[in-house]
Amino acid sequence: MCRLVLLVSSAIVVLFAFVSSAAAQPPVVVTGQTTPVDSGYCSSPVYRSDVFKLTTITQPDGTLITHIDRILTFAANGKTLTSDDHFTRFVDPAQPFLIDIAGHLIAVELPGQWPVLLEVGHFVVDVRNPGAPIIEAGQHDTLDHDTAAFCAYFAA
Repeated sequence: MCRLVLLVSSAIVVLFAFVSSAAAQPPVVVTGQTTPVDSGYCSSPVYRSDVFKLTTITQPDGTLITHIDRILTFAANGKTLTSDDHFTRFVDPAQPFLIDIAGHLIAVELPGQWPVLLEVGHFVVDVRNPGAPIIEAGQHDTLDHDTAAFCAYFAA
């Protein structure tokens, strides 16, 4: 599900790639929110939604740089956890199918305790083949399917 959300948001960036020109352009800012969907991280539904701001800059060579600020919310069984996220996506016009993402994608902490879900660092995904191995550096609990502590919180 995380990959699906990344792919959908990345499709927006790829769309910008097709309308970019060689001239410098002012940033394009898009704000919005998503409706709750099952995160797919656990055996029982844990719903995720977010409020976001995307700021996209098109470089003269057509490279798209999108900075994402969002508040991600997870909810299930009367419990809610949030993550205040900030990350950047890069799309090279020569290879628009490769989405390069770096930053703080998800950091969910139990109240007053420790992180139970982290998605931080750097990774590259190929939108042509979402099931293919990705290049990654950092801690990527959702991509690595290491979500047991996160799921246990919502199951209890």
